[in-house]
Amino acid sequence: MATEPQQAATIGFALNPAQWGKGLGTETVHLLCALGFKALGRYRIWAARAPLSEASARAPSCERA
Repeated sequence: MATEPQQAATIGFALNPAQWGKGLGTETVHLLCALGFKALGRYRIWAARAPLSEASARAPSCERA
């Protein structure tokens, strides 16, 4: 997780295509968002996804609680 001075963070990860569609990306996003918002106090989190993974496009966004 990269942090920026504006209290924002950027997350990214890559999964082997054999692991796509198993919910691992969704779980990773939830964990990284919790880390960023709760533990690190970030205000905004940006993320990128693998363009070929349709499951990544359906992964939930993370929102500050």
